[in-house]
Amino acid sequence: MEASPSTSLALALTLALFMSACDPDDGTEGYDTQDGLITTPHDTVEDDSDESDVTDDTSEEGGEDGGGTVACTAEGEPCNDGLACTTDDLCTEGVCAGTPVYTDGLDCTLNCSVLSGQPVEVLVVLTGCAIDGSCWADGTISPTNPCEMCSASRDDSGWSPLADGTLCTDNDPCTEKPECIQGICTGTSLFDDGDPCTADCAVDLSGDAIEIQENYPEGTACSDGNACTTNDICLFGACLGTTLDCDDNNACTLDACSEGTCTHANTNEGIACDDDDACTLEDVCLAGACTGNALDCTPEDPCDDGWCTSLGCVYTEKFEDGNPCTTNCALDTVGAPTEITSDLPDGSGCVDPSTCSDSPECQAGACVATGAPCDDGNSDTEDACTDGECISTPTG
Repeated sequence: MEASPSTSLALALTLALFMSACDPDDGTEGYDTQDGLITTPHDTVEDDSDESDVTDDTSEEGGEDGGGTVACTAEGEPCNDGLACTTDDLCTEGVCAGTPVYTDGLDCTLNCSVLSGQPVEVLVVLTGCAIDGSCWADGTISPTNPCEMCSASRDDSGWSPLADGTLCTDNDPCTEKPECIQGICTGTSLFDDGDPCTADCAVDLSGDAIEIQENYPEGTACSDGNACTTNDICLFGACLGTTLDCDDNNACTLDACSEGTCTHANTNEGIACDDDDACTLEDVCLAGACTGNALDCTPEDPCDDGWCTSLGCVYTEKFEDGNPCTTNCALDTVGAPTEITSDLPDGSGCVDPSTCSDSPECQAGACVATGAPCDDGNSDTEDACTDGECISTPTG
């Protein structure tokens, strides 16, 4: 049987200590043990007590044989039991004994080892299993689960599941042929109608199973056995779920669900589609994606800039200065656009809301109103255009 990880740790520590104890230079021959505790040699423990009250550790019976005790004469007085893993040593009935430095109170565990002469807390299961504060013999069945056992070779600090198919008892009159499945005692329902939303069995007053058929409360969580539905609940005695939404909003894929996973297979190859991009043309499906040709917004006039927006191509004059009655671009001798400032001919139409006019025109490079755009037809008011708004002020 393989040693557990914790047992291997204890063996490694013990071997290291034993090799140190056998070093001929230190004059020692071995280590004492007490109640399963690995301790230091007697001559490495400093004795601070009164020499008249404590006997020489190495001269008494069992001083270095690893299993003896240290005798003493001063009853009730401090002494030295030679063990690094005990403290508060006292002479009791002629024997020097101390309190363990580290202990969990279990007979099947080791809680203290010694490293470089100092006690070190460890947790090593010496035999069987230490589970929930109790010791259990190897092979013991859990008192609360018939499908778990103490298996020190697998886990010496927890219950291990029995092999699937092991017969067990689930104490349920409504099942038959129970067996262990993944550490749980599971039986076959006597009256299972296959509907997870109905109760099919009850136990009468004599303890016998009787067949029934009662719907579980509406909204009870259930499983319809379909991995492609979610939030399954009982409705009118049936388990119903919401179909998993696998729509990727892509006309170039075929969406489906397989074992709870959405799939998107390429489809409609070469078929026209719409990529919702105003800056592409002739969109078609290619390798599962709707792909179009970029819209060409190159201006016909070299003095214009062009680009694409959500509304399509937009063009503006290069070097625009914001004055509707000037032109700011001309072509040089090689046809390249050059920045200039030139007034448009007088009388050219322009757009300028600040003129308050429906048909302003250019005059000397400025967009001005024609006629009297703010005349309200009332001789008792003085009309004027202020910041693009007609203002009528009474004259009387």
